[in-house]
Amino acid sequence: MTLRYIFILLFCSQFTLAMSGPVYSSARIQEYENSIRTAEHLIRDTAALRKIWQQESSAHRIIAETLLAKGYANTLDRINAKSNFHYKNSINNATTSGDAALLLWAEMSYAEYLYRYREMTRALPFFLKGLDATEKRSARELIDPCWTYKTIGYYLGTIGDYDEAIVMLKRAQHHTTENSAQYAEILDNIGQYHYLSGKFGQAENYFRSAHDSAKEVNDLLRYAKTLGNLALISEEKGDYKEAVFLLQKDIEISKQLRAAQNTMFAQIALGRVLMKAGHIQASEQALNQALKIAVSRPHFLNSRKQIAEIKIDLYQIMNRESELQRLRKELSSLEDSLRLKDGEQPLSRANLITQKALFRQKMAQADEKIRGRDRLLLAVGVAAAVGFVLVGLYLMRLKRKEGRRKQRYSAMIRKLSREKETYERRLNETRQTVQDQIEYLKNKKEHIAQLNAEMEKIRRSEAAQLEEEEGKLEQMLQSHLMTEENWQNFRKQFRKEYPEFYEILKTEFPDLTAANLRIILLQKLGFGPAEISGLLGITQDAVKKSRQRLKRRLGEKYEKLMDLVNSGVY
Repeated sequence: MTLRYIFILLFCSQFTLAMSGPVYSSARIQEYENSIRTAEHLIRDTAALRKIWQQESSAHRIIAETLLAKGYANTLDRINAKSNFHYKNSINNATTSGDAALLLWAEMSYAEYLYRYREMTRALPFFLKGLDATEKRSARELIDPCWTYKTIGYYLGTIGDYDEAIVMLKRAQHHTTENSAQYAEILDNIGQYHYLSGKFGQAENYFRSAHDSAKEVNDLLRYAKTLGNLALISEEKGDYKEAVFLLQKDIEISKQLRAAQNTMFAQIALGRVLMKAGHIQASEQALNQALKIAVSRPHFLNSRKQIAEIKIDLYQIMNRESELQRLRKELSSLEDSLRLKDGEQPLSRANLITQKALFRQKMAQADEKIRGRDRLLLAVGVAAAVGFVLVGLYLMRLKRKEGRRKQRYSAMIRKLSREKETYERRLNETRQTVQDQIEYLKNKKEHIAQLNAEMEKIRRSEAAQLEEEEGKLEQMLQSHLMTEENWQNFRKQFRKEYPEFYEILKTEFPDLTAANLRIILLQKLGFGPAEISGLLGITQDAVKKSRQRLKRRLGEKYEKLMDLVNSGVY
């Protein structure tokens, strides 16, 4: 009797698992795609879309409202309140409907809008959800799979995850008709991500394929873009004459099509190439033309930054010192603004979060495979009572093993915590001079290295999941990094003992930021890039880029600063 109940229970649980996921209908998805294509012809007729939104069925209202939001965005060409309202309303209604395919399409449409206007951090959660969904569902369960894969690919490429971007674009390519403008677009963008990865040979092949495809379907704008991208390859080869020729053709076509953004991109590239070729006046003219477009839209901030960076190099060649001072201030202001949009910090942060999500996603896929295998073992076990006993014993063994693993992990955390408390107490008692501070920081660096080594061991061990869930080692590592309080104490002591050096910094280099000052003081005390990055909790690349930005901002005064740092002046 007991065995019969077990069979019934197992059958019911398997049936429930099979029915618990969302049900997809290819006919319904086809209907949605037809409705989207029909309504897209009205994208600039917001009045007509509002009528559909107010009268049609629930699903069609969601589609119409999403396209209405897109219509407002196209008309206003910026982030705006009407688009925000309708996008969020359509997502809420799609959530209420319980239609997973429709909800994903609405969310990805909103993500595309945020991405278009460089609200990268706000777009991130929606792209992560989309990325997760595309890994779990087949293409036939997605509304317009080509567009979905392509949109996610562009975001991944923008945050610097070029390999994953290419994977997504190749999926999109699989669902695209070869003789189409979209096919040429995808080829062109795969080429761009190969180019950004430094794979110039592969990039050139894709650019040429996109060039031929765009020409065949008479997509003039994409054709112009491929000319500009091929110019980048010529620039890498040092063939500036060919690069200039291609970029000028790109600009000519883009102007005819009134494609302002592409005209701006090509003008910036032309200004850079002309400068390299020694055509200084022509370079400045090209950059000024690009700047006229860049200042016309708030989401062109990054292009304005690129123009300012090239002009600084250009004006240094021309010895236009007064212009250089103005440009450096402008560049500093642009960098500050970009930190809130699509600047280096948000993109780096987004990239790290995405990588983490990808890792978790792969782990979830592995867990799903394990769960599938376990269900199969359970099914076999039902047929034989002995199998149940063996599985039970195995699970008990795993539980005991897990308990011992938790005990070892907790013991290690307690040991490291005691060492940290003893070490902090001893160092705090003697931290009275800068020399004590140096010794303190060196000891802290060693402790950070020890913690990093322990974390690496954990990641390779069976306790990796414990650290992922509890994060105690990570918390301890963060507590060792230089906090604001530690920094203020350190700076106060440094200033007290070495007033001459500190006063020279404040009077001769008033534009130094707090972040600049931390790196400079640590460098003065003999700490190298690796040690500085460890103490401040940033990458060595971030230290290098901070120095590069400072050099660009200070110009000739940077060498004077470095001489001061490397001299014996205290």
